[in-house]
Amino acid sequence: MSCEVLEEKLGKIHDLSNPLWHCDCYSNLTYNCISPPPGKCVLDRTVFEAGKVIENDGLLCKCVSTGNIICRVPPKTCQYFNGKFAVGTVIEDRGYICECTDSGAFTCHLRPEVCVHKNALYTVGALVSKDSFSECRCFPNGVISCCAKYKCIMDGIQYGVGITIEKPHMTCLCQEYGLVCTPRKYMPNIETTRILS
Repeated sequence: MSCEVLEEKLGKIHDLSNPLWHCDCYSNLTYNCISPPPGKCVLDRTVFEAGKVIENDGLLCKCVSTGNIICRVPPKTCQYFNGKFAVGTVIEDRGYICECTDSGAFTCHLRPEVCVHKNALYTVGALVSKDSFSECRCFPNGVISCCAKYKCIMDGIQYGVGITIEKPHMTCLCQEYGLVCTPRKYMPNIETTRILS
């Protein structure tokens, strides 16, 4: 058989009787064919192990154990510094939110000044949550900060930090983390105490 029989004058051809063979035609119309070893593939006269992923003419190809090379169009990605990101990926960088689009480029916009709390959005300055002890507000850069409205409650009365509360059997001090109470020592009434002799 010659290159003319294989209907190729010069260059690369594939023997149609055995698609795994890859042949080259030479100027003297002779050819040389390479058959891949078992479990390997040949592409452009290079042998690849089964499982190897190869980029070829913009396609993503994989060598399979039968010796075939299966190719597909790779998913679109966006390049960002040293990384590749899939379409739909959202990244944040230096105050911007960027999304990888079908065009292969990121579309970026300034990060909005909002806070997210329990899947709800709040603008800067908005009251985010409130309970009997504190209230939380949205601050720039998505920060939610909570401040205590008061620190202590005793018998339904609110007390600020540093306040001492005197009760018949204890003394309590309102501190940052709540009430700290100490029992009072029993002081006997001298007038009613009998002295035994």
